[in-house]
Amino acid sequence: MRQASVILIFCLSISSLLGQVLFPRTANSEFEKSLNNDLEWLPIVLRSRETVSVTRPPTAAELEDLQAPKKAVREMEKAEKEVKKDRLEPAIEHLKKAVELHPTYSKAYVNLAILYLRLNRTGEAENSFRKAVEANEKNLVAKQSFGYFCLAVNRPDEAVPTMRSALALEPDNARSAYYLGEALFRLGKKEEAEQHLRKAIENDGRLYLAAYRLATLCAGRGLFQEALVLVNGIKKMQHPGITDQNLQQLSAALQTELQKR
Repeated sequence: MRQASVILIFCLSISSLLGQVLFPRTANSEFEKSLNNDLEWLPIVLRSRETVSVTRPPTAAELEDLQAPKKAVREMEKAEKEVKKDRLEPAIEHLKKAVELHPTYSKAYVNLAILYLRLNRTGEAENSFRKAVEANEKNLVAKQSFGYFCLAVNRPDEAVPTMRSALALEPDNARSAYYLGEALFRLGKKEEAEQHLRKAIENDGRLYLAAYRLATLCAGRGLFQEALVLVNGIKKMQHPGITDQNLQQLSAALQTELQKR
């Protein structure tokens, strides 16, 4: 648990607090070792009352800002200012006040969890992730974040129901499909894992780690040509966490198997 927490903290320390986070493991390495690669989706959503685009419906987090009492929103704004100064403890106190004022502010709970992780307070982070999900069942980000956390601390059995619930909210969401596929793979449910990984890649071809996981599954089933196509696609992208050597070795092995046919 502590090892996963330390790496999560490292990941968050090099990401922008107004950015977002991503990524589980490659086929032959520990999941935790790749968490510092592409920090793109687990959001630190401290910005308050964001403008909602007229071209799409508001997200659950945006609605929370619009519905929250002004005092709670102000606490979120104060937390953001403290984070920008790298003053995490004061930021946490403001977020605590925000959820006291607005107990269903799941967005604030997600932020609390991230800040706790940065301070290596994994237990409190987990508790905040759970509260985020409980506070708003429609908050996709909260469910994805908690599912991601469960994978990071190697509890795929807990990640599965959370990610199934996330997919129910948004069936075409690539990230949810990816994390569900990864969790199922770790539980040995490779057939269902493959289905979700395929769906993830179809909806977002940039998820190269999902493609790598799927390539290894295809290779295991003897689908060498499909696996080779996936590997060649990964080579064309930036792929931190997967070395060129690994890709070359896998590619060579697949080509050898195809030549035997």
